[in-house]
Amino acid sequence: MTDEVQTLVTGVRELVGCEASVLAVELRQGKALLRLTEEMWDGIGDALASNPDDAGDLDYFMSVVLRNAGFGRGFSGAVAFLEWQPGRESAIVASRGVVSASFVLDRTEEGASQSPADGAVNAALRSIGVVRDEWPDERAAVGLEMP
Repeated sequence: MTDEVQTLVTGVRELVGCEASVLAVELRQGKALLRLTEEMWDGIGDALASNPDDAGDLDYFMSVVLRNAGFGRGFSGAVAFLEWQPGRESAIVASRGVVSASFVLDRTEEGASQSPADGAVNAALRSIGVVRDEWPDERAAVGLEMP
């Protein structure tokens, strides 16, 4: 078993009418989490493999992820794709089907000094409207637990 986790976070209201809403877990601040299953990743992998010329394009990647996670083609809300494993996290933020930001924090590299509070996951959550307030970081503010 791997310690790597991939998930999507979006607004609860944005999920209305999406198949993805069935698997979503409600978080604080009106956000919802959808963990990407092995079955979803199989579909994502097949779609990327069938179109290798576009597989590296983040807009295309996000459209494939969202479609395989049960978001309809017309989904236009802000969504964050979050990926983390021990020492490394990355995130992609898209709205209206267009990637607006991507972030990476790699604490496995020698000399890495960036704080996890300033990392990729927290930056992406800020980008979709999460407010830290009195919490130590955005992950805690929405109740997102990371292994």
